[in-house]
Amino acid sequence: MLTPASFLVDATQAFLAGALRCPPIYPETLRQGREYLTAQILSAESEGHAAVEQAALARTNMALLDAREGRLDDARDAIVRLAAERPGDTTLRLFAAALCRVLGRHEEGTQWLHDSAVPDLSRLEHKIQFVQAVLVATVGSAPRAVAGSEELALVTTLGLLEMSMWSIFTHGDLPERLQVLAMMAFLRGVVARKLRRDDGPAPMQGS
Repeated sequence: MLTPASFLVDATQAFLAGALRCPPIYPETLRQGREYLTAQILSAESEGHAAVEQAALARTNMALLDAREGRLDDARDAIVRLAAERPGDTTLRLFAAALCRVLGRHEEGTQWLHDSAVPDLSRLEHKIQFVQAVLVATVGSAPRAVAGSEELALVTTLGLLEMSMWSIFTHGDLPERLQVLAMMAFLRGVVARKLRRDDGPAPMQGS
């Protein structure tokens, strides 16, 4: 799982399946989801202005589905269009920022966050939509496709895992709490070592 070539996708999916207890999404499930969302979009568009919110939500979910299937450029383009059409929608701005960051377009991603309506992102509960978009895009992509944002993906996943495991720690008995603490320490160490390896060896100091 921890080999350089497969670390990002394999580890993220294992973390999700194990700690977050998320069931895997199979191709048939994705196909059915796309058919359902397409029907929703067509229905909403046929109703005109009365269903504009429903259409926007369905188009947003379709873009996230594109990201989950690894079509990050298509997902980013769709979300950016929606965010431009709906400037007051904070969630769309967060999604746009996340997908831009995953694609390595950091300056553009930062621009989407420069808005008074965007909450303070220093707290995880305020950036959960940003985190979810990062995670969806990461899980659906090959390592090479998101190589420029590997640190973002790893730190994001680790944060979600710690938040999930904290509830187990809070409500569990002593053995469960010890297991959670051990797992959190292990995962933090794995991520830290991975990021240090990517940074390369420290330069030699001259005498």
